[in-house]
Parts: sequence; structure tokens; C-alpha cells
Amino acid sequence: MPHKYFKPLQVTLDSPAGGLIQATDGNFYGTTQYGGPNSCPFEAGNDYGCGTIFKITPSGTLTTLHSFDGTDGLSPEAALVQGTDGNFYGTTYWGGADQACNLGCGTVFKITPGGTFTTLRSFV
Repeated sequence: MPHKYFKPLQVTLDSPAGGLIQATDGNFYGTTQYGGPNSCPFEAGNDYGCGTIFKITPSGTLTTLHSFDGTDGLSPEAALVQGTDGNFYGTTYWGGADQACNLGCGTVFKITPGGTFTTLRSFV
């Protein structure tokens, strides 16, 4: 069962799994494997949320940049990477447009420091 770590804006972020990176803007960015407001059941009767991408300032101000909904990915478990374009790139273990893997086969995504999210690839 995931542990509750952050509770900003009444939405629980759950189980940070991939570690933090410090970006060129000085802030830290990371993902949570579960949590967020979107419904993503993992097993009958349990709903932990699909995961999130967040930013935290060195002084501790936390901002949720994106909440996964399953169709755009589910359960990001690895650290983000900042590209030379300044955007962040990452993967999800599950989710995406193709449901051949029951919960989806995973995705590759891009997100800007301001929170504009793009799914680059859904695996099949």
C-alpha cells in the first residue's frame, strides 16, 4: 500500500519513486508513482491514482505540474531527464493509448517547466 507523502491543494501525491533532479532553473522536479485526482484502479476496490509530475522549490513550495489519467500514462517510476531544450522527459510503466497490456504498455512523455504535457509515444 502506498504511503502518503505530500498533500497539496487537497490532492494527495503518493510514493515518489524516481528521485529528484535539480533543473537549470534551480527547482527540483520529480514524479510520484501513485496519487493525483484521476481515478486509476489497480485492483478491485482500490484506487491509488495514476501518478503525478511535480516541482518543489528549494524552500519547499510544492506544485503539481501534471496528474496522469491512464490514457497519457500510469505509474511513472523513473527519474525525469532535462533535455537541452529545457523540457523534461520521462516514462511511465503502464498506461497509454494501447490497452494490449491490460493497464496499458507504458509511455514516453515530455513536460515543460510550466506544466505543458505531451505524450510522445504509447507502447504496444
